[in-house]
Amino acid sequence: YLADTLVTDCSFLGVSSKATSEKDAALIDGSGNVLIKENTYGYIMQPQNDMVRYYITKSDETLCGYYNLNMRKGFQVASFNTAIRDMKIFSHGDFIGDMAPVNGDKWSFVDKQGNVLRSGYERIKYSKTMGLWAAQKTALPYEVFDINNTVIKELSKYDDLNFPLKDGDKDVIAVKKYAKYGAVTRSGTVVV
Repeated sequence: YLADTLVTDCSFLGVSSKATSEKDAALIDGSGNVLIKENTYGYIMQPQNDMVRYYITKSDETLCGYYNLNMRKGFQVASFNTAIRDMKIFSHGDFIGDMAPVNGDKWSFVDKQGNVLRSGYERIKYSKTMGLWAAQKTALPYEVFDINNTVIKELSKYDDLNFPLKDGDKDVIAVKKYAKYGAVTRSGTVVV
């Protein structure tokens, strides 16, 4: 769970007094300052945008949350009545910008204090090349918004959309409306 921190610039490291386990690890910065004490959370992930995704694991329950490095405070966002090894869904994602996705009965988005910004989504998509989220409630067009929760009205009207995968293609988005397919730019200009 912490192996990814070892291929970074070492601005953060997971450390443990247990020689063979990353469970219950502490988080330190590159200068050795303890940011999260050992045994606080079962598993911690590499910090993203000053937020650490964490899991507290029990034999029949998994608690999911975030720790805000600036506020020095954690908050729980989801719980599942199953062990982490048996979970069949993605529980929650890292912070991208000012918000992160959380799964439960439906997808929602939370801010860095744990407040729910958006909720009730069946499907979500993210474009790293464009910095955009697309989220859909049942049988409704996708809502498209950026990493700071600003709605992109020109794109929030399609039944389906697929963001480009490569940086060179970032100006064109494949879209579907009324069973017809086409392509538009980020500003909503029809290309095809």
